[in-house]
Amino acid sequence: TSVDAALTLMPDGAEYEISTLYGLAMIEVPLNASDGVTQTARRRDGNLPLAICECALRARQAMNTEEKEG
Repeated sequence: TSVDAALTLMPDGAEYEISTLYGLAMIEVPLNASDGVTQTARRRDGNLPLAICECALRARQAMNTEEKEG
């Protein structure tokens, strides 16, 4: 499915939370981040695959930035 395909963009080993409560697609990654930095995407149109893609790309960008700075 398109959700499965979107999840392949998630950083390896990242824990995430997905919700479609009240028709709002929401995803947060990573869960339990030791530094407290998480990426969240919400879509009012309920398009979960696009929310996953957006959040996964933000999480990857944040991880790459941390690696370069650290």
